[in-house]
Amino acid sequence: MRFKEGEILSNHTTFCIGGLAKYFCIVKTDTDLFLALKYVREKNLKVFVLGCGSNVLISDKGFDGLVIKIETENIKRSGNFLTVEAGLMLGALLKYSAENNLSGLEFLSGIPGAVGGALCMNAGQLNKSIGYLVKKVWVVDRSGREFVLLKDKCEFGYRSSIFQKKEWIIIKVEFVLQKGVFAKIKEEAKNILSEKLAKQPYDMPSAGSFFKNPTGDFAGRLIDAAGCKGMRVGGAQVSLKHANFIVNSGDATFDDVKKLSDEVIGKVKEKFNVVLEPEVRFI
Repeated sequence: MRFKEGEILSNHTTFCIGGLAKYFCIVKTDTDLFLALKYVREKNLKVFVLGCGSNVLISDKGFDGLVIKIETENIKRSGNFLTVEAGLMLGALLKYSAENNLSGLEFLSGIPGAVGGALCMNAGQLNKSIGYLVKKVWVVDRSGREFVLLKDKCEFGYRSSIFQKKEWIIIKVEFVLQKGVFAKIKEEAKNILSEKLAKQPYDMPSAGSFFKNPTGDFAGRLIDAAGCKGMRVGGAQVSLKHANFIVNSGDATFDDVKKLSDEVIGKVKEKFNVVLEPEVRFI
């Protein structure tokens, strides 16, 4: 493993936005991760953990510390249980589970991201979320202490978990799945993905869904009804395809996206007296 200086973070996010990391490393094993945390302690650095770079907006000023990119990808099966490392992409997890006739993860089809990030935000759609399938999670704190959390200690809620509140790094997770049939699993995942591709702007850089859905409604509907669809600030635009996506038209900056999101929040509050909460993390 190598520690790099001045890595361009826009190359590591789905928004294609972000300045330089003071230090940067790619972690492919648990040993790499513990070495990275030792480096953090020795240099007294701030640390930010990155998966595939979705659901995050990084400042053009960069990050004055160590950015750890997690690329651990091992997966093990024991009956209906899958133990999965945090860096595995959700698409690869779905492919593996389908090929092994394990059902339950199909609803994650089309969601960009890696397992660790998905757990942190309790990713989901279609009234389902990934936390529901968790048995236990292995984590490490900044001191290098490793421990295990059972599902009921993870505090999974709508787009939330204990991992957003603590300075812990997810190492791996054990999922509880159900026996299924490959053809049916593949068909359901394909149908979900096809519907998302038809409705969402996958052809432009974005962080994914930008705002959380308020109770009893949809952020996209409110944004559209408030007249925000297509609204633009600099290179950032509210997608014409789906109003709950802010896209990078090619030269968007952190400030462009932040200003646009603030304008959207203001217009929705003015029209509906509902305050939208970003799902995307601002770094």
